[in-house]
Amino acid sequence: MNSKDYSPTNGAEFVSFKQFTAEAVIVPLISHGRKADVLFRGQSIGFVDKLGEDGSRQAHRRAVNNALYRNEGDDLPHWLHQPLPSMTALSAYPEMERLFPRAYARVMKPTQGVLEL
Repeated sequence: MNSKDYSPTNGAEFVSFKQFTAEAVIVPLISHGRKADVLFRGQSIGFVDKLGEDGSRQAHRRAVNNALYRNEGDDLPHWLHQPLPSMTALSAYPEMERLFPRAYARVMKPTQGVLEL
């Protein structure tokens, strides 16, 4: 889950992984199905299965993934749309080009038209 307020000063999907790890807080959970809750800028962005850098990577990747997903297709309800992730955030996950080619191109190749895909 990403930030409620989409702006370059919020959301994990707008910052590099390095910046994310500097600001994120991983809170271990007890008697829960997941290992930890991840807080970013004071807000929970979801649960993860590992602690430390692996948990941070899971949370950051999910935020970037969700932002791409919500911009890939034309058939999503309007209320599900959100801003694309930043180029800085997306550059950590080149494998996402295969999963979300249209949204990925809009971020990483902004001069390439969508019709070329």
